[in-house]
Amino acid sequence: MLYSKLGKLMLIKSLATLLLLLSLTSPIFAGQSPLETTKAFVASMKSVKTDGVSSYPKIDAFINFDHLTTETIRPHLKSFNETQVNTFKPLLQQLIRLVAYPQSGDFYSDSKYTYRKPTVDGDKAYVVMDVIFEKEDLEIELGYFWQKKDDNWLLTDLSFDEDSLVKDYQNQFGRIISKESVDSLNQKLQNKLTEIEKENKK
Repeated sequence: MLYSKLGKLMLIKSLATLLLLLSLTSPIFAGQSPLETTKAFVASMKSVKTDGVSSYPKIDAFINFDHLTTETIRPHLKSFNETQVNTFKPLLQQLIRLVAYPQSGDFYSDSKYTYRKPTVDGDKAYVVMDVIFEKEDLEIELGYFWQKKDDNWLLTDLSFDEDSLVKDYQNQFGRIISKESVDSLNQKLQNKLTEIEKENKK
């Protein structure tokens, strides 16, 4: 997998296809620090290369899916009715699992990275990873935004070189909604999901 600027953009977009409503019961990372949680999350992502879909539930448990899916459409929520919201969220989740998880496994496995000291402010934390792809001569600053829920740190956003994935998707989804409609956005997500599922069956 090549990590050119275009590849980086595709990765950003696929990662933010990253989210939804799974119940979190007794996560194995309960009580860990933000840095420890980040390292465990990355290890779970890397395990996709060897464990495939069986690793997905481990990754799911690190993410505040409800927050992330809601935030990607928050500026446009007035355009949605309840049925449309309930259609959008599971579609986005499924796309994340089928696209972002395996691509992220490659991303972490093919790079070298170091962590900076986390910034913690009450129930929020920010962990920065400096990522290097030597073959592509590419360096990326990857940021993890965590929020504490009960005794667990859950992922609420990612940033690439300080560009928020949530805001990127707010902009993308907003353009589709303003030019077309919410139903069109949901149909585009459904079409993409159907395409991926067909490819995976080959």
